Amino acid sequence: MKDNEIVIKISSGDDDVTLAFSETTKIKDVENAAIHELGFEGSSDGFELVYEGNTLTPDERPLVSFHIPNNACLELVATGQGV
Repeated sequence: MKDNEIVIKISSGDDDVTLAFSETTKIKDVENAAIHELGFEGSSDGFELVYEGNTLTPDERPLVSFHIPNNACLELVATGQGV
């Protein structure tokens, strides 16, 4: 692990994935990586990342701005926009 890297476990409810990102990675990029790794690409639903009950918005902000620690657990939640 590099000095500015954060390891994050992302859970979708059905499955989870552990990924590493630079602390300056934008939330949207983390979200897109999780969607890809969890096999949700092509879904008509929108998704959001949640940390400790708080939705991480705006998603253009970097991980470090939300004070996400190493080995944090995030939730990838469907927003239901595709329904």
